[in-house]
Amino acid sequence: MITNGRLVMTGDSITDCGRRYPQDGTPDSRGWGYVSYVNAYVRAFRPELSLEILNTGISGNTTADLCARWQTDVLDLKPDYVTLMIGVNDVWRKYDGNPQAHVPADRYRENLRHLIEQTIPHVREMYLLTPYFLEVDPEDPMRKDVDAYAQIVQALSEQYRLPLVDIRKEFLARLETSPYTEWSLDRVHPNHVGHMVIARQVLEKTGLR
Repeated sequence: MITNGRLVMTGDSITDCGRRYPQDGTPDSRGWGYVSYVNAYVRAFRPELSLEILNTGISGNTTADLCARWQTDVLDLKPDYVTLMIGVNDVWRKYDGNPQAHVPADRYRENLRHLIEQTIPHVREMYLLTPYFLEVDPEDPMRKDVDAYAQIVQALSEQYRLPLVDIRKEFLARLETSPYTEWSLDRVHPNHVGHMVIARQVLEKTGLR
């Protein structure tokens, strides 16, 4: 459960959402996505908390990129809590004509393990968010790969006893009744409604809501 302190939320473009660089704790440096929604909720409905929320997501990042910048962009900020959502680019590089940047599943697992083991001695809690791909066909190649990477995140959350925020599960349930265009234009990057879905899941799993 998150209470007072500093929360660093990191990942790729889904987290970044046009934030201003460098991260300085101002509204523009939180971007316009789920990080800003979580911050707005805390300011509006949890005024008793003294919680600073920082966004260090960077568009296009894979777990390999995060490993390279984790010290400066996460640990050096001395967070009390960390949320991490990463993985769709690790998969996407396999399909976007940039195969040398693709992160295979076994390397993805080890990169995540490295990030987790660097972090948990220094924070009160670390939350893992599953990657997702908003495709109804479970046999779609990209969907199958992202599902497999999400299962890796789930397994690591169980191994290290870290809270899991299962964004993939939430979106797939919604796809049973609504097209993906309700939440995203490209099946990856959320619109405002999609970001609200992510924010609500984060708020509930962290105990902020």
